[in-house]
Amino acid sequence: MGNVNGTIGGVVLMIFTISLIFVVALLITIVWFLKEALKGPKRALEQLHRPISDLLSRGFNGGFLIIEHSKTGKFIQFSKYKKSKDNFGIELAFPKANWSKSYYSRVKNICEKYNLNIREDFSTGEGDLTFLFADFNKDVDSAFEFSKTVFKDIFKINKTDKVHVRLRNAKATA
Repeated sequence: MGNVNGTIGGVVLMIFTISLIFVVALLITIVWFLKEALKGPKRALEQLHRPISDLLSRGFNGGFLIIEHSKTGKFIQFSKYKKSKDNFGIELAFPKANWSKSYYSRVKNICEKYNLNIREDFSTGEGDLTFLFADFNKDVDSAFEFSKTVFKDIFKINKTDKVHVRLRNAKATA
């Protein structure tokens, strides 16, 4: 009788252990999918024209678009500004952070090659950062080409790699 109880106890413990492993694996998977979903949909570099255009046409003043390389986390960010009904556009805001310091001057050089109106501004808050701002006005085509250039030539990502695209503070449809 003692061996039967021991065997039943062992089976129950084994079932409990397997169930616990399954639940933990399921929770890890759910958390991973949620984190991926919050990063936004994945796009190829050649598919960035639409989200940039959406920022200009659907974004509210201060709306922003973050384009982040899925594998490395390197990103660029555009925001929409609206000074009046006819005076609005999009601008790049590129940080001079620990991860981006080695890219900062090269991004600035590309902005100059595109003849963009650029300025550098110091931001205080969560860590003091310098930002490079480049005004694209309403030129979605230039912002699109600029984005591809930064990811391919500066960040050195493969042209087949995907980027996450997050559009925030925008209308659902145009």
